[in-house]
Amino acid sequence: MSPRHFVLAFVGLSALLAATAAGFNAWVNPYLLFDTPRVAGFNAKKPAVETRERLMKSYEALRRPARTLIIGSSRTDLGLDPASAAWPERLRPVYNLSLVGSGPETGVRFAQHLLAGEPAKAAAADTLIVGLDFESFLFGATAPAAPSAAAQEVEARLLVLADGRANPQRRQQLLLDHVAGLLSLDALIDSVQTVRANRGGAQPDIEPNGHLSEGRFEQWVQADGFARLFEQKNVQAVQALAKPHRQLGGVVGAPLSMPFKLQTLINFAAQRQMKLLLAIQPSHASRLDLLDHLGYWSAYEQWKRAVTQEVAVARQGGQDVSVWDFGGYEAPMLEKVPAPGDRRARMRWFWDPVHYSAALGEQMVAAMLGEGALATEPVGVLLTPQNLEARLAQVRADRQRYRVEQAAASAATRQLYCRFSRAC
Repeated sequence: MSPRHFVLAFVGLSALLAATAAGFNAWVNPYLLFDTPRVAGFNAKKPAVETRERLMKSYEALRRPARTLIIGSSRTDLGLDPASAAWPERLRPVYNLSLVGSGPETGVRFAQHLLAGEPAKAAAADTLIVGLDFESFLFGATAPAAPSAAAQEVEARLLVLADGRANPQRRQQLLLDHVAGLLSLDALIDSVQTVRANRGGAQPDIEPNGHLSEGRFEQWVQADGFARLFEQKNVQAVQALAKPHRQLGGVVGAPLSMPFKLQTLINFAAQRQMKLLLAIQPSHASRLDLLDHLGYWSAYEQWKRAVTQEVAVARQGGQDVSVWDFGGYEAPMLEKVPAPGDRRARMRWFWDPVHYSAALGEQMVAAMLGEGALATEPVGVLLTPQNLEARLAQVRADRQRYRVEQAAASAATRQLYCRFSRAC
């Protein structure tokens, strides 16, 4: 074969291989870049959500109609299921736009992106539900670091800038996404793993309505048991929050301070004329106990006061906004954790100290939306300036009762705190 024919054959074969890989990646669609159908047993589950959720939802959310949007962290991502029977027909369809590891400001940016995609969709969306995590309102002694390259890439992908203007970087980012999604080795590997994951068994997945499946937690429980998950998550909390002690509110003048985060949510809903429901997220009793040992209880109560006050001011201005407190010691939060080594027992309400199940999420939705028939477990209190202090006092009293009635579990939390904080 002549050198010229060899080069032509090599180029042709390379092009054929590239086209085959691109076609396979487009068909499997591991990152939801394309509106290809999900086929049960082949590509219906999307396990790449564990590392590519922001990429996936930036595309998929634009294709889904939504009257109600959910934003928050992995806790609402996992716990608030848009397919739950607790959602009344007037609020359907529901799309879960929550993102693992995100705070309210990121959720607002993705909501801006989704609602900028189509005027009819923006007009239809009239309810915003936001899960609030106390930990995301705690700050260190220094100003937040500059956005990472990954965060800048996410921003470049959104339809609009924070001020509502069209994003000039989006077209270039879309080109990069599609080239990487069709021709990169990572995409090919993720496509193969997607097909394998669809052969059966519990798997991580992002459902068409944006809900993060409980598949990965099911795998972890089968492998390690609930006790191990609870211990790991609480150890992480001690390591993150014990030293240096963080402050509520952040650095004065910082763009991500507590008042800024709350006002960003409230102002966004007001501009869009959306009903806003804020949900202070539930935590298992062991995590609430740990927050007290870590010295954050006063800040936790002050945070609830600040949220309630901001909501009261907005309501006085005519805005349809309310805040529900699920951060108490109601029966689901007191659920006993199976013994270490027990891989057969199952918990109904929690996967770990902060990630609650879709079953508890359904109870939360039923409480907030007044769906009495489904509210089989009384959880949550609608906070107002009039009942706030009584609610805080009741939670403190319930904490003391928990420490008496579940003394062994409370003592174990104390021991964990002492061992990993070295403060006792």
